[in-house]
Amino acid sequence: MRLAWRLVDPPPRSALDPLDERERAGLQWALALTLGFALVVALGLVPQNGVLRDAASGSVLDGPFMRGIVVVVALWAALCGAFYGWGSGRYRHAEQIIEGMESGLSAMGSYLVLMFFAAQFVNFFSWSGLGAILAIRGASFLQMLSLPPLLLLIAFTIFSGVCNLFIGSASAKWALLAPIFVPMFHLLGLAPEASQVAYRIGDSTTNIVTPLMPYFPLVVAFLRRHDERAGVGTLLAIMVPYSLTLLLGWSAFLSLWLWSGLPLGPGSAAFLR
Repeated sequence: MRLAWRLVDPPPRSALDPLDERERAGLQWALALTLGFALVVALGLVPQNGVLRDAASGSVLDGPFMRGIVVVVALWAALCGAFYGWGSGRYRHAEQIIEGMESGLSAMGSYLVLMFFAAQFVNFFSWSGLGAILAIRGASFLQMLSLPPLLLLIAFTIFSGVCNLFIGSASAKWALLAPIFVPMFHLLGLAPEASQVAYRIGDSTTNIVTPLMPYFPLVVAFLRRHDERAGVGTLLAIMVPYSLTLLLGWSAFLSLWLWSGLPLGPGSAAFLR
């Protein structure tokens, strides 16, 4: 009598539990696949006339490997998963691999719905130009305050964090703010490096609390795997304290760093002499 194999989710276990024999075998097969995959890629990259290099110039950066790096990583990950399942005994037939892929993608339904509406919101907000208007008006307001250089830099950090709530793209925000603040800070004796440090602190600390971040719906979808009732409000309620703590904490740390006179990096001073 032929036994039918079924795809059954393993029982829940702690991350600290030791691996059993089947899991070790699966990891060994995945490791063997990774080494073989790396060898194949190396054979296509290391020789000067390798097939993964650009045929005309021999460049790796312009070759098919770098142009198709997303496909390469996706193929490696898929093969690793298949080899792990086969080595651990979880998969015995090709149909079970398809079932496993369907099980993984089933959790993406809520993400796709959220992403559809989030994309409409981001597109219409960009079309309205409100983000650019708020950034330029806010920059003009900071210029009118005439604060000392250090306080102005901290105000710029907080202002960047607020702007991040309305303009999701970091490069777009910097393109708007840099022509205004870099020359202004330069006249006040602050190096361009100091302006960018302040901008990056504000820009990075509020990413998780802005629905305009491209990955915000994905974070919500992952949160819903642990709590089916969770939504955008749940995520914001959880992350706002962390975001504010990081914004204020890093701003205080930047103030202390600049007040102490330490350089921002090798050969890079915060204040122009």
